[in-house]
Amino acid sequence: MNGLKLFLTCVVINIYFRRVTASHGTGQCGSTKLFGDNGIHDFDDITSNSNYAYMMNDEDLIIDCCGVIHRWDVTVEGVPAGTTPIYFQVWRPTAAGGNSYELVGQNVETVTSDGSKTFNIATANRITVKNKDRFGWYVNGDDIVTYKAGGREFDANHMQAMASAPTVGNTVSWGGTIANDRSYAIRVVVDPNTDPVFTNTQWSISVGNAVAIGTSLVKLTVNDDDSNDVSTLVVTMVANTKYSFDTSTYILTTAGSLGADGGTSTELSFRVADQCGNTGSATFTVTITNDPPVIHSLPNVISVSEDETLETLLHTLNVTDTYGAPTCSLAASVPAEWPFFMQKVPGTSDYGIYSESSPGFNYVVKKSYDIPVECTDGFLSDTETLSVKLIQNTPPVILNLQNSTSVSTTDPIGTTAFYVIATDSTNDDITFSMTCSPVVCPFKIFNSGEIQITEDLSGHTVVGYDLQITVADSRNTVGPRLLTITIADLNDPVQLTNIPSSVVIKENSAVGALVYTVSFSDIDTSQKHTFAMTSSPVQGLSYFSIDPSTGQVTTSGVINYEALTATSFILGVTVTDPVTSDAANLTVTVSNINEAPSFAQSSYSLSASEGLVGTVIGTPPFGLADPDAGDSVTLTLDCGSQTAYFYMHSTSGQISYQSSYDLDSGSLPSAVTCNLS
Repeated sequence: MNGLKLFLTCVVINIYFRRVTASHGTGQCGSTKLFGDNGIHDFDDITSNSNYAYMMNDEDLIIDCCGVIHRWDVTVEGVPAGTTPIYFQVWRPTAAGGNSYELVGQNVETVTSDGSKTFNIATANRITVKNKDRFGWYVNGDDIVTYKAGGREFDANHMQAMASAPTVGNTVSWGGTIANDRSYAIRVVVDPNTDPVFTNTQWSISVGNAVAIGTSLVKLTVNDDDSNDVSTLVVTMVANTKYSFDTSTYILTTAGSLGADGGTSTELSFRVADQCGNTGSATFTVTITNDPPVIHSLPNVISVSEDETLETLLHTLNVTDTYGAPTCSLAASVPAEWPFFMQKVPGTSDYGIYSESSPGFNYVVKKSYDIPVECTDGFLSDTETLSVKLIQNTPPVILNLQNSTSVSTTDPIGTTAFYVIATDSTNDDITFSMTCSPVVCPFKIFNSGEIQITEDLSGHTVVGYDLQITVADSRNTVGPRLLTITIADLNDPVQLTNIPSSVVIKENSAVGALVYTVSFSDIDTSQKHTFAMTSSPVQGLSYFSIDPSTGQVTTSGVINYEALTATSFILGVTVTDPVTSDAANLTVTVSNINEAPSFAQSSYSLSASEGLVGTVIGTPPFGLADPDAGDSVTLTLDCGSQTAYFYMHSTSGQISYQSSYDLDSGSLPSAVTCNLS
């Protein structure tokens, strides 16, 4: 429920006009001062002029003070039948000087008969005269104003023919005829001007301290009983930097900020003056209000989840003040440990109430907070409350577990195996996690609840996996719940059946000789199976190879035991089907066989003389070679029927006579062929 706010502002701008006693200006005319001849009743001369204007310019007739004409006296003669107007006039020298004069006032009166006439001028029609003004008249038709020649004559009386009476504001050059030595039967009676006055009926005005610069406060009104003075009145104000006064419109406006002036008073002095220097004055007393700021958006109640962890804008203040922008803050009574603060909302001039990052809300410990907020303009303040209600967290719910499903070995990586559906009534962010049995499994769960395949299943041999799945929000964990995923159309693995094993092969076995036939088993008999082989050391691949189709290991090069750097080779055999493979080792050992020594040549020859027993015949250059390093070689000599005559040393091969050999006996040949071994 919104509360009623009542603001009592006891300070207003009141403008009081206090009249001050008027003062007369210097040069003011005395009461009933007369200009002209006193004996005008006896004047009886008349000119023959027609349509003439006259201006009295004798120094004794020139107006020498400031006042108003309240009476005209005139003696007329020769007044025609009917009504004849006389234009009584006041002329004022212009800035041009010389004979240039402006008609500043004119009273029109009528006569119907001859004689002395007195015309009292109503207040509203009185002409204001000033020092150096001249009076005169104009008659449309024959002259009727009398004069007297001689006696107390006045000089420099201007007369000038005019077709019609001039109007007020006309400027005339009085350079025409001048009449001297005559007194005209006309005079004026001048009284002092009345003082101007302020006439406002509104004597007070109220504004707040937030009033805009240039705001009109009041229009002054002034008046003067002397109607000629009204248009000349000058109103001024004693200068004040906070206010401006337009002397042409009489409007008072604010000229500076009043924001800091709440509760203060200022007196403004005004003065009005007429053209004779008479003045009136008034004092305005200005008192300024200061309105407090107003928080419009509070009190208010908002709800926040106890799970909230981010810095959060809870409420944006709507606050106004009649002057400027108020400053807002959490009230001093807010406990320091409460997780709230106030700052301006970024990018705006508005204040916001925030909860801190990781505020540690706990519904069980504290269900709500009433946060007082204060806004001040430096003078007055407004305080309202934001109530924060915590929403208790509820645990998430898993809707579709426990459950089971299956996938195919042909399903690619990224395929969805299952969607776990969970809800949270408080709309908390929820996260999923899982464990597998077996521990290593080809599945992953995302926070959306989606379970995806993460590996190529075509090579898998495990029939199925049990996934234990949990779901959690920031406060509660639910589960685990079981999901069983089986892998359909699983490939049966190929298996080697007769290795690991070891075999021995003799050196010098023929190239292509069968060493071993590797065998395997696979329930999927229709699949193609391929063999491959490695060797350690790698030189074994120079001597052995495997048929990729049959698995037969054969020799692929000449094997010389004596030339080998290693005599045992570990052959790594792998058999693969389109999905699986199996590998094992076949150890091949090369056995050494005894090899016959050899002669460097197929025949040798020696020449010797016949000789006695023991005579050395020589040693042939046999160049014996034996692949079996370390074997001892024994030489034998077979010379057939002459073998008994010759002896060969079994190791050095030196041949000598073991029986005397004499060719002269006639029975021994001169050339003998022997076989060596």
